Formats: sequence, structure tokens, C-alpha cells
Amino acid sequence: MSESFAVSGIHVGEHSFVPEKLTEEFEARGVGALSFLTIRTRETQVEPVYFYEWARWCAAHRVYFMFLYTMQHAPTGKESQFTPEVVAKIREIAGPYFLGDQIGETGTEYGARPRGYGAKMPEGMEDMQSCRDFYVQALGRLVETDRKLGMPYIAPVEATALIRYTFDAGCTLALLEMMPGDPEFLVSLTRGCSYAYGRPLWGTYIAQEWYGGLRHDDFLKRQRMKTAYRYAYLAGSHIVCLESGDEKIESFGSVYENDHPLCREYRDEVAACEARFREHPRLAESPETRVAFVYGNLEAYTGWQGTSVWEQYDRDEWSAGPAEWSWRILEDLRHGRSWQEVENYGESDLSPAPAYGLYDVIPADTPREKLARYEKVIFVGWNTMTPEIWDNLRGYVSDGGHLFLTAAHLNTNTRRDGRYLPIFDGKTAEFLGCDVTGTVRVNAGVKFLAESLCEGVRYPVIPNGTCDPIMAGGVFRAAELALSGAQTAAVWHDDFRCPTGGERPAVTEHAYGRGVVTFQATADYPGAAAVYPLYRTIVRELVTASHRRCPIRVTAGDKLRFAVYRGEREDQICLLNTDFSNPITVKLEAYGKTAVRTLAPAELAWETAVRQ
Repeated sequence: MSESFAVSGIHVGEHSFVPEKLTEEFEARGVGALSFLTIRTRETQVEPVYFYEWARWCAAHRVYFMFLYTMQHAPTGKESQFTPEVVAKIREIAGPYFLGDQIGETGTEYGARPRGYGAKMPEGMEDMQSCRDFYVQALGRLVETDRKLGMPYIAPVEATALIRYTFDAGCTLALLEMMPGDPEFLVSLTRGCSYAYGRPLWGTYIAQEWYGGLRHDDFLKRQRMKTAYRYAYLAGSHIVCLESGDEKIESFGSVYENDHPLCREYRDEVAACEARFREHPRLAESPETRVAFVYGNLEAYTGWQGTSVWEQYDRDEWSAGPAEWSWRILEDLRHGRSWQEVENYGESDLSPAPAYGLYDVIPADTPREKLARYEKVIFVGWNTMTPEIWDNLRGYVSDGGHLFLTAAHLNTNTRRDGRYLPIFDGKTAEFLGCDVTGTVRVNAGVKFLAESLCEGVRYPVIPNGTCDPIMAGGVFRAAELALSGAQTAAVWHDDFRCPTGGERPAVTEHAYGRGVVTFQATADYPGAAAVYPLYRTIVRELVTASHRRCPIRVTAGDKLRFAVYRGEREDQICLLNTDFSNPITVKLEAYGKTAVRTLAPAELAWETAVRQ
């Protein structure tokens, strides 16, 4: 497969499945004009002759194809629709066009169902580790079956951030159902985790019949679907599949048949996606990313459903809380700073986007050599720190990276209701330039005393310290620090007058090797109301700083999304106006040249920048 591999298509078997008539359905639904197909088998036992017929048809029409629910909805008494002999024959017939098998929505089943659905995760689990392990083992049993059958790829179709753990279970290609949850977060996580695990391909599913809006004939629901397709292209998805809506719509009490204008509209968007991939191939396998947010060790934030973490409904500590709320930082980053925010600096407002437009979300145990891709690595929600993760982070910073984390992210406890247990009993001075000696309740504002050690980062420093304290939010747990080489960038302070020198550090920075580690001294997770103002200020500045220093700078309203793909001598810049109603003007500065372009509502456009 080439670096710019990209295919799009549809899903058959959603509303009906008649094996002997399936190739006729391929013809009737125009699959031959597309490049990808999912075949959803049901409890019906499929005779091998039909698998071989479909494989020959797809190979002849150059359509890549996969199967779905062959195990979870296997015929009665069977482990799978397949045998090793049948899979081997399909591979022989179809060659590279046979991509393998899909396992449907296990993360949703084990970690995101509200109580009324009936949870698959047992109640009374001890801690986050036991929940994660139970899930990985359950999924791993399905993966092992597919592996024994000889599937070329084993892919989860997953609607939650728990897609991160499917790699631990042995899956080899991640397919995100992108519309039930927060698509920008989940796409970034699917892309980032695929990179971290060395999986070059990933894809997106769009279940339009069920998601994107509850009113089928609403203009905005249709626009969401079209924007989802365009965002999938911009963000690097290699497979884009419309799960439902083009054949028939039968949900929310409505029934629309194949000839309904909505179904035709959805089919038109599938065709437009296929044309886009063929007419505008991307120059690289993935878009450029320089900022990564960390999906922590044993994290269980789903990005979608989940009143309680890991479906543990009966104990209050398992309810979604500050660790999970921390992820709202990504919602904030989609919006430019308000005009009155004094922490925003520079000749133009670059705050709505990081360098090159996109960020990745990566697992905490991403190897050192993979971390090296990122200029900045930022911790967010739950994390159970381990010596192995610690060593990777030390290596990343020593190699020249910029790490930002809080005292909450040093905790080694796996229990939701456990004590704060910082790694190495708080003896962290070798890396952080300070030890964590305990925690204390604080209710105070903040004053920044020193500029960042990281070039281009601009903290709201008052030269003489005489000013109103900023970012106060109420009571929180602060980490008490014993400094040992770290610079104090900010202190907790509640006085207009200049700090006297005895205040507790709020933010420290430590030069380590060729890089810098920034440390916020809060033991409560960033999502806690009193902690978030300071955390949000630092994160937004780090992201903006990455954009300021980038050779490609984009200034526009915050409805713009953009990405950069690098070729041998030139960069391909993809621009998407996510505003459904209004045009947007974009100023693009790249390699000494400036261009201004106006995008129509929902327009996806391309610009080329030749590197000097």
C-alpha cells in the first residue's frame, strides 16, 4: 500500500442480509464505483461458496473489504462464521483487497453503557487496573479467535476512547465510529494511538442513521454528516465507511426507504468522498502533529457515554469526576481566546490551533522514540504513574522535548478512593527539580514570577509582582514541594503587593538534558474547578506557542480546522470551514509568503506551500 492509501465506501447487511443475493446488492448500491466495503454477516450460516463469490467480485472491482460481527453474531453453536480454510481461500482469491475482520463496539459494552443497558463489566471491581485487565482479556479472546483463523487485519469498530486498549488486546487496525462521541478528540486519539503502537492504517465509521442528530430532516444533522466526512479526510483517516443511512433509514420512529431524498443525499456524500480521495490524494501517510495530549495509564474517559467509570454504578468514587472532566481542555482549545483575556500575547491571535493545526492524543506508555515526534507532551486526565512511564518521559525531555504535567499525574494508586501516593514516595528531584513532600489545602490566586525556560512560551509575568492575583477558583489540594534545582515560575498568592519569597510554588520548571519539564503543583486533577483556571492558562499558552514558532501560521476564526501534509519539496495544507452558515477568511503565512483565502460555509479546500 502506498503512503497515501485512502479508501471509502459503505456497509451492507445493516437492514437485510441474503447471502445468495449479496452480489446483486453490491451492483444495485453502486459498490463497484467505491473502494471499500463492510459486509455484516448475521446469525445466518453463510456457505463458503458465497464468501468466495464476494471475494472474486471485490477483487475484480478493486474494492477493499472486511467482515463485521462474524463472532459476536455467529451462527448458533459456532465460534465464528469462518474456518481457517475458508479464510485462507478468501485471501487466495482477493489478495490485498481482503483486509480482515471487525469486532463491534466492545469498549462501549464494557466501559460506557449507562445502567439501563445492562453492563458487561462486573460490579464491585477493585480498582482501575482490574477493570482495564478484565476488558483487555475479554476482547483478547475474540482477537485470538481471529488470529487463529488467519485474518489479515483484526479491527475494532469502537465508538469510545477505550479504542486505546484494543491494541493491548491484539487488534491491528483501529476503526472509530466517530459520530456518537466527540469526533475531534476521538479521531485524534485513534490517530495518535495508532502511531504509538506502530499501526500505519486507521479508519472512521459514520453511523448516520443513528447519530449526528435525533431529527432526520434537520439541516444541521445533514451538515454534521458532511463535515464529518471532510474532517476525516483532513485528519488523515485511511478508511471512511458510511455504516447506515444510504440504503434505508429506520430509527427514532421514522422509516425512509431507499428513494427518499435523505438517503440520496447521503449516497451523494459517499460518492463525493470517493472522488476526493481520488482527485486530491494526500501527500503523506499522516498529517504533521507537534503537540500531544496524554491518555493516561488506566484512564477510562470515553469521550461519549458513561455516567460512571467502567460501568461501576454502585459506589460514588466511580462516578465521572475531576479526572474525566479534565478533558474539557480540548473543547476550550477549539475556541480562540476572548478579546479580554490578558494572557494572550503576540501580533496576532493564533490561539485556536497548535502547530500544523492538529494535535494527537497518545497513550502514557508511548515509547521514547515515538514521543520524539512531539514538541510538547501534555498530561490531562487520570494517570497511574509507573517507573516505565517515568523513564520514557525522562528520555523524551532529555532528548529535547517539553513536558507538562501536574502532581496528580504522579500518583501510583490504582484505586478511585485511594490515598495520594506519588511515585518514588515523592523523591522526584532528579527529573522535576523538586520533591513532593505532601499535600495541603489551599485557597489562593496565582502570580507568575518568571518567564518560561522553554523558548517562545509567554507566561503572564508581572515584572515587579505588584498586581491582583489571578486564576483563583476556590479550595484545592496543592502539592508541597522541596525545591532542588527547579525554577519557580509561579506561586500561590493572595495579595496585591509583591510576593516576599516565602510563598508555596504553584508552577515550577526544570531544565533536564536538552528539554524542559513544567510542573503544576496540584494534587487534584485539572478538571477540579479550583485547579482548572491555572491549568487551562498554561495549556493554552503551550499550544499557542507551538503555533507561533511554526513555519506555517494560519490566522482565522475558530471555526476553521486545518492540517498539513508534507511532500518532498512542498506542503499540502488542508483547510476546512466547520461553520455551516457563514464564510470564513483565512490568512496563511508559509515560508515567507502570505495568502488570504475565503472559504464558503462547510468548504474543504487545499493550498500548496513550497518549502524554501
